[in-house]
Amino acid sequence: MAKNRLSKTAGLTLIELIVYLGIFVVLLGLLAAVLMTIVRVESQQRASTEVNRELLFIMNSLKTDIRQASSINVGTSSLTITGINTDVGYLLTNGVLTRKDSEETPERIHSEETIVDSLNFNELSQGSIYAVEIEITLSKDTPDPAQAGTQTLRTTVAPLSQ
Repeated sequence: MAKNRLSKTAGLTLIELIVYLGIFVVLLGLLAAVLMTIVRVESQQRASTEVNRELLFIMNSLKTDIRQASSINVGTSSLTITGINTDVGYLLTNGVLTRKDSEETPERIHSEETIVDSLNFNELSQGSIYAVEIEITLSKDTPDPAQAGTQTLRTTVAPLSQ
């Protein structure tokens, strides 16, 4: 008789097992949703960081060349800089920004994973003092909206030789 009573109280009933499995599945689903959100946010953050890094590289390249300029010719989405040692040109064509030294072929100055959505140069002058206002919008070239990132940067740069 003691054996029979022990076997009836040991283990789980089918209903208890189903309830525990249901709770486990719900918790597993919540954990999966949290992990998917973390992966998506991390992917967006990585894309944004990459776009920001590329944007700063382009802007620093432009600033360096403009600061060494003796004269500047501003176009809609192009810039020609006459410098002390060399002439440099920047040109935006179909989302690709190229930099051309007077002695070199045009060279893309950002990765193939990014697109320059817009680039505007505006010449500002007051008397003999002039500067160039630069506005550039860069985005990650990806079909996945979770990895997309777009940033715009605007600054004004003046040559040092004024």
